[in-house]
Amino acid sequence: MKIKSLIPLITIITALLAIPAKAQETRTMTFDAATSLMLQEFQAMLIEEDGEIKVRVRMGNSDEPGDKLERGDLIIMMNGKRAGSIAELRKIYDSVSKDEEVKIGVRRGSERFILRKKKGDTPEPGAGGNRMVMSMEMSGDGPATVVPELGLVLSDSNDMVTVQRVLAPLLPDEFKTLDLEGYNIVSINDEKPENSEDAKMIIDAVEIGSNLTFEFSKPDDDIKITIKKPKAKGNVKLSTDG
Repeated sequence: MKIKSLIPLITIITALLAIPAKAQETRTMTFDAATSLMLQEFQAMLIEEDGEIKVRVRMGNSDEPGDKLERGDLIIMMNGKRAGSIAELRKIYDSVSKDEEVKIGVRRGSERFILRKKKGDTPEPGAGGNRMVMSMEMSGDGPATVVPELGLVLSDSNDMVTVQRVLAPLLPDEFKTLDLEGYNIVSINDEKPENSEDAKMIIDAVEIGSNLTFEFSKPDDDIKITIKKPKAKGNVKLSTDG
Protein backbone atom coordinates (compact mmCIF):
# COMPACT_ATOMS: atom_id res chain seq x y z
CA MET A 1 0.00 0.00 0.00
CA LYS A 2 1.27 3.46 -0.91
CA ILE A 3 0.94 5.98 1.92
CA LYS A 4 1.20 9.61 0.94
CA SER A 5 0.39 12.70 2.99
CA LEU A 6 0.95 15.98 1.22
CA ILE A 7 -0.16 19.61 1.27
CA PRO A 8 -0.93 21.92 -1.68
CA LEU A 9 2.20 23.23 -3.39
CA ILE A 10 1.87 25.42 -6.49
CA THR A 11 -0.74 26.63 -8.92
CA ILE A 12 -1.71 24.90 -12.13
CA ILE A 13 1.08 24.42 -14.66
CA THR A 14 -0.88 23.28 -17.72
CA ALA A 15 -4.43 23.82 -18.90
CA LEU A 16 -6.42 21.37 -20.98
CA LEU A 17 -9.69 22.06 -22.71
CA ALA A 18 -11.74 19.37 -24.45
CA ILE A 19 -14.24 20.58 -27.00
CA PRO A 20 -17.23 18.73 -28.50
CA ALA A 21 -16.35 16.97 -31.75
CA LYS A 22 -18.17 14.28 -33.71
CA ALA A 23 -20.19 11.59 -32.01
CA GLN A 24 -18.07 9.15 -30.00
CA GLU A 25 -14.99 11.34 -30.45
CA THR A 26 -13.15 13.69 -28.11
CA ARG A 27 -10.49 16.12 -29.24
CA THR A 28 -8.17 17.66 -26.71
CA MET A 29 -5.86 20.64 -26.71
CA THR A 30 -3.07 20.86 -24.15
CA PHE A 31 -1.54 24.18 -23.21
CA ASP A 32 1.88 24.63 -21.63
CA ALA A 33 2.31 27.50 -19.18
CA ALA A 34 5.57 28.53 -20.86
CA THR A 35 3.83 29.28 -24.14
CA SER A 36 0.24 29.99 -23.12
CA LEU A 37 -1.66 32.38 -20.87
CA MET A 38 -5.29 32.36 -19.80
CA LEU A 39 -6.75 35.85 -19.58
CA GLN A 40 -9.85 35.20 -17.52
CA GLU A 41 -10.99 38.80 -17.70
CA PHE A 42 -11.16 38.53 -21.49
CA GLN A 43 -12.30 34.87 -21.45
CA ALA A 44 -9.55 33.68 -23.75
CA MET A 45 -6.59 31.32 -23.86
CA LEU A 46 -3.58 32.85 -25.58
CA ILE A 47 -0.71 30.95 -27.17
CA GLU A 48 2.68 31.92 -28.55
CA GLU A 49 3.09 30.72 -32.11
CA ASP A 50 5.45 31.74 -34.89
CA GLY A 51 6.60 34.78 -32.93
CA GLU A 52 3.06 36.05 -32.37
CA ILE A 53 0.57 35.93 -29.50
CA LYS A 54 -2.73 34.53 -30.71
CA VAL A 55 -6.14 33.78 -29.23
CA ARG A 56 -6.34 29.99 -29.45
CA VAL A 57 -9.54 29.36 -27.50
CA ARG A 58 -12.45 31.67 -26.85
CA MET A 59 -14.33 30.70 -23.67
CA GLY A 60 -17.75 31.71 -22.48
CA ASN A 61 -20.99 32.36 -24.30
CA SER A 62 -20.59 33.79 -27.80
CA ASP A 63 -23.95 35.54 -27.41
CA GLU A 64 -22.70 37.70 -24.53
CA PRO A 65 -22.99 41.43 -25.34
CA GLY A 66 -20.01 43.73 -25.68
CA ASP A 67 -16.64 43.62 -27.42
CA LYS A 68 -14.68 40.44 -26.96
CA LEU A 69 -11.74 38.51 -28.30
CA GLU A 70 -12.23 35.93 -31.02
CA ARG A 71 -10.14 32.95 -32.04
CA GLY A 72 -7.27 34.03 -34.28
CA ASP A 73 -7.00 37.57 -32.89
CA LEU A 74 -3.43 38.78 -32.38
CA ILE A 75 -2.42 40.51 -29.14
CA ILE A 76 0.15 43.15 -29.95
CA MET A 77 0.39 45.10 -26.70
CA MET A 78 -0.86 45.42 -23.14
CA ASN A 79 -1.18 48.68 -21.21
CA GLY A 80 0.81 50.51 -23.87
CA LYS A 81 3.72 48.05 -23.82
CA ARG A 82 4.48 45.81 -26.76
CA ALA A 83 4.76 42.09 -26.09
CA GLY A 84 6.33 39.63 -28.48
CA SER A 85 6.12 36.58 -26.27
CA ILE A 86 3.92 35.01 -23.61
CA ALA A 87 6.68 35.60 -21.06
CA GLU A 88 6.70 39.34 -21.82
CA LEU A 89 2.91 39.53 -21.79
CA ARG A 90 2.69 37.65 -18.48
CA LYS A 91 5.24 40.04 -16.93
CA ILE A 92 3.11 43.03 -17.93
CA TYR A 93 -0.08 41.34 -16.77
CA ASP A 94 1.42 40.38 -13.40
CA SER A 95 2.49 44.01 -12.82
CA VAL A 96 -1.17 45.12 -12.90
CA SER A 97 -2.86 45.10 -9.51
CA LYS A 98 -6.34 43.74 -8.89
CA ASP A 99 -9.09 46.20 -9.93
CA GLU A 100 -6.66 48.15 -12.11
CA GLU A 101 -7.43 48.38 -15.81
CA VAL A 102 -5.93 45.93 -18.28
CA LYS A 103 -5.84 47.29 -21.84
CA ILE A 104 -4.91 44.99 -24.69
CA GLY A 105 -4.15 46.05 -28.23
CA VAL A 106 -5.72 43.64 -30.71
CA ARG A 107 -5.23 43.06 -34.42
CA ARG A 108 -8.01 41.23 -36.27
CA GLY A 109 -7.28 41.09 -39.97
CA SER A 110 -6.93 44.72 -41.07
CA GLU A 111 -8.63 46.01 -37.91
CA ARG A 112 -6.83 47.30 -34.83
CA PHE A 113 -8.62 48.08 -31.58
CA ILE A 114 -8.25 48.14 -27.80
CA LEU A 115 -10.23 46.13 -25.25
CA ARG A 116 -10.37 47.11 -21.58
CA LYS A 117 -11.23 45.13 -18.45
CA LYS A 118 -10.54 45.51 -14.76
CA LYS A 119 -8.17 42.87 -13.50
CA GLY A 120 -10.14 40.42 -11.45
CA ASP A 121 -13.37 40.95 -13.38
CA THR A 122 -13.83 37.22 -13.88
CA PRO A 123 -17.30 35.94 -14.77
CA GLU A 124 -19.44 34.35 -12.09
CA PRO A 125 -19.59 30.53 -12.22
CA GLY A 126 -22.25 29.45 -14.66
CA ALA A 127 -22.10 32.71 -16.62
CA GLY A 128 -20.04 31.09 -19.35
CA GLY A 129 -16.62 32.11 -18.10
CA ASN A 130 -14.24 29.81 -16.27
CA ARG A 131 -15.71 26.67 -17.76
CA MET A 132 -14.60 23.59 -19.67
CA VAL A 133 -16.93 21.78 -22.01
CA MET A 134 -16.08 18.14 -22.50
CA SER A 135 -17.62 15.60 -24.81
CA MET A 136 -16.91 12.05 -23.74
CA GLU A 137 -18.30 8.58 -23.76
CA MET A 138 -18.71 7.44 -20.16
CA SER A 139 -18.92 3.92 -18.87
CA GLY A 140 -20.53 2.87 -15.60
CA ASP A 141 -24.01 2.25 -14.32
CA GLY A 142 -25.18 5.87 -14.09
CA PRO A 143 -24.45 9.48 -15.06
CA ALA A 144 -21.08 11.03 -14.31
CA THR A 145 -20.53 13.17 -11.22
CA VAL A 146 -17.93 15.95 -11.40
CA VAL A 147 -15.92 17.02 -8.36
CA PRO A 148 -14.28 20.25 -9.65
CA GLU A 149 -12.24 20.86 -6.49
CA LEU A 150 -10.38 17.60 -7.12
CA GLY A 151 -10.49 17.41 -10.90
CA LEU A 152 -12.25 14.03 -10.81
CA VAL A 153 -15.15 12.65 -12.81
CA LEU A 154 -16.82 9.84 -10.87
CA SER A 155 -19.31 7.18 -11.87
CA ASP A 156 -20.90 4.11 -10.34
CA SER A 157 -19.63 0.74 -11.51
CA ASN A 158 -20.33 -2.67 -9.96
CA ASP A 159 -21.49 -1.09 -6.68
CA MET A 160 -18.26 0.90 -6.46
CA VAL A 161 -17.45 4.57 -7.01
CA THR A 162 -14.92 4.71 -9.83
CA VAL A 163 -12.71 7.54 -11.10
CA GLN A 164 -13.75 7.56 -14.75
CA ARG A 165 -11.72 10.60 -15.83
CA VAL A 166 -9.24 13.07 -14.42
CA LEU A 167 -9.40 16.71 -15.53
CA ALA A 168 -5.77 17.80 -15.64
CA PRO A 169 -6.31 21.57 -15.22
CA LEU A 170 -8.37 21.08 -12.06
CA LEU A 171 -6.25 18.47 -10.31
CA PRO A 172 -4.78 19.49 -6.95
CA ASP A 173 -1.00 19.24 -6.97
CA GLU A 174 -1.05 16.14 -4.78
CA PHE A 175 -3.02 14.21 -7.42
CA LYS A 176 -0.90 15.24 -10.40
CA THR A 177 1.72 12.56 -9.74
CA LEU A 178 -0.93 9.85 -9.42
CA ASP A 179 -2.70 8.08 -12.25
CA LEU A 180 -6.09 7.79 -10.56
CA GLU A 181 -8.17 6.95 -13.61
CA GLY A 182 -9.82 3.57 -13.13
CA TYR A 183 -9.31 3.46 -9.36
CA ASN A 184 -12.24 2.83 -7.02
CA ILE A 185 -12.81 5.10 -4.01
CA VAL A 186 -12.84 2.82 -0.97
CA SER A 187 -13.32 5.59 1.60
CA ILE A 188 -13.26 9.33 2.16
CA ASN A 189 -12.31 10.37 5.68
CA ASP A 190 -12.95 6.75 6.74
CA GLU A 191 -16.47 6.85 5.29
CA LYS A 192 -17.42 4.50 2.44
CA PRO A 193 -19.46 6.33 -0.22
CA GLU A 194 -22.55 4.48 -1.41
CA ASN A 195 -22.38 6.00 -4.88
CA SER A 196 -20.72 8.84 -6.78
CA GLU A 197 -23.25 11.45 -5.62
CA ASP A 198 -22.71 10.32 -2.03
CA ALA A 199 -18.94 10.72 -2.53
CA LYS A 200 -19.47 14.28 -3.72
CA MET A 201 -21.70 15.03 -0.73
CA ILE A 202 -19.02 13.77 1.67
CA ILE A 203 -16.42 15.96 -0.05
CA ASP A 204 -18.74 18.99 -0.15
CA ALA A 205 -19.31 18.70 3.62
CA VAL A 206 -15.59 19.24 4.28
CA GLU A 207 -14.48 22.86 4.60
CA ILE A 208 -11.83 24.26 2.28
CA GLY A 209 -8.42 23.85 3.91
CA SER A 210 -9.51 20.87 6.03
CA ASN A 211 -8.11 17.36 5.63
CA LEU A 212 -9.47 14.92 3.09
CA THR A 213 -8.15 11.37 3.38
CA PHE A 214 -8.80 9.08 0.44
CA GLU A 215 -8.33 5.37 0.00
CA PHE A 216 -8.19 4.38 -3.66
CA SER A 217 -8.04 0.79 -4.83
CA LYS A 218 -7.38 -1.27 -7.94
CA PRO A 219 -7.01 -5.05 -8.13
CA ASP A 220 -3.22 -4.69 -8.09
CA ASP A 221 -2.74 -1.49 -6.10
CA ASP A 222 -3.96 0.59 -3.16
CA ILE A 223 -3.30 4.27 -2.49
CA LYS A 224 -3.98 6.24 0.68
CA ILE A 225 -3.42 9.97 0.57
CA THR A 226 -4.33 12.96 2.74
CA ILE A 227 -4.65 16.43 1.24
CA LYS A 228 -6.05 19.80 2.23
CA LYS A 229 -9.32 20.44 0.42
CA PRO A 230 -8.57 23.09 -2.21
CA LYS A 231 -10.77 25.69 -3.80
CA ALA A 232 -12.09 24.76 -7.22
CA LYS A 233 -9.92 26.12 -10.04
CA GLY A 234 -12.81 26.16 -12.47
CA ASN A 235 -16.21 24.84 -13.40
CA VAL A 236 -16.95 21.96 -15.73
CA LYS A 237 -19.90 21.16 -17.94
CA LEU A 238 -19.97 17.62 -19.28
CA SER A 239 -21.68 17.12 -22.61
CA THR A 240 -22.41 13.67 -23.98
CA ASP A 241 -24.16 14.91 -27.12
CA GLY A 242 -22.56 14.24 -30.44
